[in-house]
Amino acid sequence: MSILVSQKILDRIQDELSRSTESFLLISAYCKLPLVQYFDQCITNKNIRKTLVVRFRPEDIAAGASDLDIYPYCKNNGWKMYFRLDLHAKTYVFDCLRCVIGSANATSSGLSIGGTGNYEMATACELADADRKALELLLQGAVEMNDNIYNKM
Repeated sequence: MSILVSQKILDRIQDELSRSTESFLLISAYCKLPLVQYFDQCITNKNIRKTLVVRFRPEDIAAGASDLDIYPYCKNNGWKMYFRLDLHAKTYVFDCLRCVIGSANATSSGLSIGGTGNYEMATACELADADRKALELLLQGAVEMNDNIYNKM
């Protein structure tokens, strides 16, 4: 296990996305649409399951920390989208086998896209059975986004 810093986090995520064959689970308190689109471009196997879990509090959207337009994009591009109002995690999971866990949200600042970004740290590791169960519990406690919720927002 090694520590990844700033640009190395994005490099590792890109590498993992190019190797993923079954699924990509993106868990990020804040998330911006250009990052979801960017990840779609990095995925080489276009048939993998793609899931996004974001915090999506109304104040996060109003402040511009997350983009409301993520939902229509996800809906039209094969992503399942969930939200948890208590979410603060930043975890990128590949094929339910490997992950990158750290401080970087799925935003340009978090992943240093477009030049400068935040100084972030993360680590990459293999998932154990207990880790997969923790991810299942996270998803069980999340609400699946739908048109009705989106229209209310």
